[in-house]
Amino acid sequence: QAQLTYSYSGTQVTITGTGGIPVDKFYNSTITSVTMGNGVTSIGSYAFGYCASLTNVTIPNSVTNIGSYAFEYCTSLTNIIIPDSVTNIGSYAFYECHGLTSASIGANVTSIDHAFEYCTSLTNVVINNGVIGSYEFNYCISLKSITIPASITNIGSYAFASCNGMTNVVINNSVISDYEFCNCASLTSIVIPASVTNIGSYVFVGCVNLTSIIIPASVTSIGSYVFLGCARLTNVVINNGVIGDEEFYACSRLTSITIPNSMTNIGSGAFEHCTSLTNLTFLGNAPALGDTNVFFSVNSNAIAYYYYGTTGWGTTYGGLLTVMLGAPAPQIGGGDSVGIHSGVFGFTLSGVSNQTVVVEASTNLINWQPVWTSTLSGTSTNFTDSQWTNFPNRFYRAR
Repeated sequence: QAQLTYSYSGTQVTITGTGGIPVDKFYNSTITSVTMGNGVTSIGSYAFGYCASLTNVTIPNSVTNIGSYAFEYCTSLTNIIIPDSVTNIGSYAFYECHGLTSASIGANVTSIDHAFEYCTSLTNVVINNGVIGSYEFNYCISLKSITIPASITNIGSYAFASCNGMTNVVINNSVISDYEFCNCASLTSIVIPASVTNIGSYVFVGCVNLTSIIIPASVTSIGSYVFLGCARLTNVVINNGVIGDEEFYACSRLTSITIPNSMTNIGSGAFEHCTSLTNLTFLGNAPALGDTNVFFSVNSNAIAYYYYGTTGWGTTYGGLLTVMLGAPAPQIGGGDSVGIHSGVFGFTLSGVSNQTVVVEASTNLINWQPVWTSTLSGTSTNFTDSQWTNFPNRFYRAR
């Protein structure tokens, strides 16, 4: 029967032979260094747990499995290289290894949840595999930069949650998972590339310093509360076709946003409590609204601007006043419509339904002042000037 041999030199251990390191083998021991021969096939759960003096571990290419909690609380361990032979890393394998600063993950790891959670000194991570597990780097507060390779096909929830020092994220894969960057308080901007097709829920919740975000047209699915409470978010570029439920809930500094012509649906409460939002410009037809609370508690002066020729618009949209842009200039009617009628000077104005028309007046053709504003309920309306007798002459124009 294959077995391992353990040789000791003081607090240093050399492991030779063939087989797996048993569960709890060195748990809570005072060893400082471990060298494993190529016959070691697995590292059992808790095998090196609480080895607080362990500073150096070499994992050979023969190891395929690292058990749960295998190196938990190895607080003196500073560097770990996981070879390509490893396919499974158990939950919490390096949990609270507070001295760990560098980790390289082999190309064939397929399971790795919670692996580096609370590794508070981790600053350098190299990901070569195709999976990032749930909570994998949760509370790695010293991690400032991460590059997610295109090889990543699955990312678990909370993968980089509460990485408070994170300032730079490079995304090359196709999925952003639920809560992935939540509470990353130092993250100020992020570019989501065209490779991304799905954004989960609560992804950036609690990113209190996030100011800028670009959502590409490639995104076909987006979850709820994605930017919940991003109180400093001021610049948003949306290129996709869906805004999720409560997506910008309580983004209190967001003042304006442009909705692309690809937009088909705005989710329930999407802009709820965006108290500074005053300007929404829609480039296409009116998107369907998830509920009546889409614009609940936005700025009382908020206006939805839309373009002439698009459809689905009325005098209000989701409770917001609407203003048409790009309509043909309104025309002051000719013939008998211009003149004194019933003792008051006036004329007919022609335009398009829902067009906001402003009549301006001047006495010298240089200085113009608005004297009347109205939104057409049909294609024409009548204007009268109750002040016409107060001026020896007066000129009018409409816009």
